[in-house]
Amino acid sequence: MTPWVVRVAGAAAAVVVAVVGTWAVTRGGGSEVAPPQQPLQIRSFLEPRTHLFGDPVTAEVEVVVNRRAVDPGSIRVRANFAPYTVLGVSGSERRAGDAVTIGRRWTLLCIVRDCASSTARLPEPQQIAEARVQFRLRGGPTQSRPVVWPDTEVATRLNTVELSRAAVLTPWRADLTPPKPSYRSAPGLASGALFALALLVAAGGILLLWPELRRLLRVPKRRKDPLAGLPPLERALALLQFALASGGPEEQRKALDRLGRELRLRGNDDLAGAARRLAWSPSRPSEDELGAFAGRVAQAVGAPA
Repeated sequence: MTPWVVRVAGAAAAVVVAVVGTWAVTRGGGSEVAPPQQPLQIRSFLEPRTHLFGDPVTAEVEVVVNRRAVDPGSIRVRANFAPYTVLGVSGSERRAGDAVTIGRRWTLLCIVRDCASSTARLPEPQQIAEARVQFRLRGGPTQSRPVVWPDTEVATRLNTVELSRAAVLTPWRADLTPPKPSYRSAPGLASGALFALALLVAAGGILLLWPELRRLLRVPKRRKDPLAGLPPLERALALLQFALASGGPEEQRKALDRLGRELRLRGNDDLAGAARRLAWSPSRPSEDELGAFAGRVAQAVGAPA
């Protein structure tokens, strides 16, 4: 076989292999990613593993699930990082075939005594609180698995000399109980004196205002009714006589009208009519006329004139 035939056959074979490979990749939709061997896998990370007191720490959880076995929407990561404080949290989700990777990242900070190291050179292990991942198998109940964090080590910012002085001075310990209060004068005595002073001020104010208060509180005496005990007709006649003695035209007319009502009640219609005419006459009756009428009424009812 000639060399050029070999070259042509090799080129043709390379083209066939390339076409078949391209068809396989196109038919399969790209490179296949093998699903995880287990329905759910948990990975945890802490950065940095060794840090100084007061430095931020990043905690991260990655949950890889087989979406055919586990519902990715049911994944919940519950974590309590006390005594660390959560400064921020973020999440992510990646898919590759049947594998779904769900990530949670927390930025933590601890500046309380529980996170302080008591040695100058050797870091002390610090265990982050345990977290749990909740998930639900397809067609099954909700389950949970713990997240085991790697240990992180906290190193102090003090050197050996400072720690030796701290051991003597104990700067981390303090009595926070407030001292007992002190007073320039006894509270009971001061309150009693102020109360007595308030009473004296109130008494002085009452003494100053007493004349005005007595005037305001004074109840006027009721005058004794000189006509008390008289029958209604004799009382009406007496009121007419008082009006003649010291009253004006209005009082005289009112007295005549009242006398007319009482006479009508006693059956003296003639005298009652005369009293009403005098009371409501257009012109003012004279005093002589009123006196004569009062005498007639007194004589008729047997009352003293």
